[in-house]
Amino acid sequence: MSNSVENIEYSQSCIGSALLPGSEADGKGQTDFDHPQAKQMKPLLQELSEVPNSEAMAEVISNYLSKYTPSINDFPCIKNSYSRTILSRSESGMEVLIARWDSGLTSTIHGHPAFAMVYVIAGSLTVEQYEKTESNDIGCVIKTGVKTFDAGNYFYGQGIEGRFDNHIHRIIAAKESLSIHVYSDDALKGEVFSK
Repeated sequence: MSNSVENIEYSQSCIGSALLPGSEADGKGQTDFDHPQAKQMKPLLQELSEVPNSEAMAEVISNYLSKYTPSINDFPCIKNSYSRTILSRSESGMEVLIARWDSGLTSTIHGHPAFAMVYVIAGSLTVEQYEKTESNDIGCVIKTGVKTFDAGNYFYGQGIEGRFDNHIHRIIAAKESLSIHVYSDDALKGEVFSK
């Protein structure tokens, strides 16, 4: 498994609330808080809580996955959507989850809390990066880049604490995919944007 890292530069601005397609509020998706994998991955979760930076997190995840790679079939598949399996959510807000993406799914354009990291376990995810426009249209963005991440690749961003419009992007799953996500807060608080 070759590793590739991308520290994507994103713009930051405004505060809001976001729901990805498939989140609980739109009735299409599923979030699982009591999954058997949470117990299986406890050593990984403990290590992640102790690492100082994103490069170290990626190394911890990669080392763990070289010994134990969860099967994509261990996680629920939601047709035309994705599932979120919460592995850990700390009192400080740090959230670690696994997402299983259905083939062909395109998420909304959305922001995240200050820190966000996505490590592709299986499949391939294309990330379209966006920046807020300088117009008076609230919530409008323009595309600034596109990059595809295959299994073993990851990307992360560090933004502004207390805001949920950091790391603005849209994820496209060209094929069924599995990814592990680490956030500094609940990712579903992220702001949703339009083009």
